[in-house]
Amino acid sequence: MRLLTQLYQIHSPSGRENVMQAFIIHWLEEHGIQYVQDAVGNILATKDTRPNKDEVDDTCPCVCAHMDEVHQNRETDFEVELDGDEIRGYSSAAGGPQGIGADDKNGIWVALKVMERVPYIKAAFFVSEEDGCIGSEFVDLGFFDNCRFVIECDRKNSGDFICQATRHHSPLVQLCTYEFMEAMNASDYGYKPEQGKSTDVVMLRLRGLKCCACNLSCGYYNPHENDEYTRVSELQNCYNLVLHACSAIKKRFAAPE
Repeated sequence: MRLLTQLYQIHSPSGRENVMQAFIIHWLEEHGIQYVQDAVGNILATKDTRPNKDEVDDTCPCVCAHMDEVHQNRETDFEVELDGDEIRGYSSAAGGPQGIGADDKNGIWVALKVMERVPYIKAAFFVSEEDGCIGSEFVDLGFFDNCRFVIECDRKNSGDFICQATRHHSPLVQLCTYEFMEAMNASDYGYKPEQGKSTDVVMLRLRGLKCCACNLSCGYYNPHENDEYTRVSELQNCYNLVLHACSAIKKRFAAPE
């Protein structure tokens, strides 16, 4: 849990994600993973350690997360505390709990850990999702042209497989096909189809993302509140599902019509 604790220690309010950006860039450089940072601050990473690049399909999985959190202030004595299966933030100066920003540092953790294991994979880390999905609104969609699918881990609680979602007054956005849900074997990990709300993959689909996408529960509770916490076993289960999908699914799933 060292990496997760490091992420929780970083305070990254929307529009002030610079410390988180620097942390992710340093992690990518340490692991020899190529990346670009675009004009709005998104980090777009590509790992390709395939031994025979010319002899295999040039599509790859993609994971994404957002770098910002809603908590605007944090005390200097902030600490991360593990209590059994739960992780919380605490400050004596604040006189109680403080938000850890698990929305969406849990998603960042999953993305980085999966990148460690999968030889050919892309990852997108977006700015200012909490301010209206600004990063995903302005990212170059060409980055996703060869992606088999895009998985985001930015859903509270456990077991929700968001396959359709709403954004403001737009019609219901279909994120993926039934065939893609079946290919992920999500039910084996306790996930079931649900309808969700706006997040980065919804913005990408509204802008014309051509492959299937989904948003997964990743074990955080009471998002946006001071008593936000993570259930480690549920976050680990989410990671196991994403790793399975990124390792086992070898074909591209076109977005629903």
